[in-house]
Amino acid sequence: MFNMKKLFFLGFVLAFNTIAFAISSTANKTKIEIAVTTSNIAEIVLQIGATSVNVNVLTDPKISQKENDSIERNAETIQKSNLILRYGSETWVDKFKENSEYKNKIYKIIKTQGNLMIPYLHIRASEEIKTILSNIDPKNTAYYQDNAANYVYNIHFTAEKIKKDLSKAYGVKIIANQQIKDLLEDYGFDIIAIYGNELTGRKLAYLMNTAKRNGIKMIVGSLQETSPIGKIITEKTKIPYIAVSNITIENSYIDTLRNNADKLKKILD
Repeated sequence: MFNMKKLFFLGFVLAFNTIAFAISSTANKTKIEIAVTTSNIAEIVLQIGATSVNVNVLTDPKISQKENDSIERNAETIQKSNLILRYGSETWVDKFKENSEYKNKIYKIIKTQGNLMIPYLHIRASEEIKTILSNIDPKNTAYYQDNAANYVYNIHFTAEKIKKDLSKAYGVKIIANQQIKDLLEDYGFDIIAIYGNELTGRKLAYLMNTAKRNGIKMIVGSLQETSPIGKIITEKTKIPYIAVSNITIENSYIDTLRNNADKLKKILD
């Protein structure tokens, strides 16, 4: 009888441990749901978090800022997210943070300021995001550290090659869209004038005169710009126009960098 009880007890313990292990294994496969405000941040999170995260981008460059900012548009995504990552300038996220329905989320601001298409800023933001993920999911810290190290290495390698490919850019005078200005300056271009999304007759005249008097070699627009100003200047001056991306598109951030560089190099050559 004693042996039967002992056998029953051992069987119970074995069954309990099997169930506990199954629950633990399932829990380890649970992904962190993360909402981000731009595709540049999304790319970093995906590269470092990899199989441990699900990422949703809250903003869409093809629609108006007002639509992007709307609570209705983003409510479902925020609701299912554990973590919300953004820049400090996107104050509309505070609407959710202050709402009792969404207060139980983790809200983090990326402190790295500037255009994250610029490699050294992208790397700096990657270090921040690696730390954020490690802090909220410490059991996977080593995984995030390895992924971040590989990602940073690939960015360094790509950035060095692009610098060589665009060595002719140093001192080349251009007119550029203000969204892409910082990235082009990092490559060494001499930006003589910039334009935004609004154009007056006076502004157009100024840009055309600037182009003719300063030996402008190209007009560089942003793929995300919402007006044809760059193309209008090209039509009037016959100076080549190209558009490069100010955010991660293509298959990845690195692919976007390469694609941008290929377009610029083609005109420089």
